[in-house]
Amino acid sequence: MHEENITYGYRRNLYGLKPVGVTSALLLLVAGSVLSVQQWLMGTNPAFYIIMVTLMSLVWLGIWVLVVRPGWVKDSSEAYARALLACCDQGTSQSL
Repeated sequence: MHEENITYGYRRNLYGLKPVGVTSALLLLVAGSVLSVQQWLMGTNPAFYIIMVTLMSLVWLGIWVLVVRPGWVKDSSEAYARALLACCDQGTSQSL
């Protein structure tokens, strides 16, 4: 039951931070893209770290948008509820 509680809390907190995560990923994506284009227009190759920041921000944006969703939180909340009810049914004194 402890694992289900941890998972539920983690997912619930990530969902609560979703606006901050999406905004951060978008800002990094825009900044990395602007720096890459600026260096390309100046006739130099964009630095490796600028390209990596841009690609990683795109990956994180995808995770925030496609994975962190209400259904993702609901699945873990239902698993936690089942574990809690199973504990109550057993009559054990496990710590919550």
